[in-house]
Amino acid sequence: MLWQKVDYHGSLTQRHGTYWVTAIHAHADTFGEAPEVRYDISEMTGWRPVVMARNVRRRSLTPLPCYRMFA
Repeated sequence: MLWQKVDYHGSLTQRHGTYWVTAIHAHADTFGEAPEVRYDISEMTGWRPVVMARNVRRRSLTPLPCYRMFA
């Protein structure tokens, strides 16, 4: 979910840690299979997200029960 906090534990070991999901991408399969969903994860610098990893697979993330709300 957008703006959900997640733990990243994927192949970019230098980036392991806790981040916010700031983008969700659905990559269509050319053979008609279900699209693959990927995520961009970011750290917050003040009110600005800074992308730390793009197109992260779901299996590389553990969702946490924390969400960012904007007014």
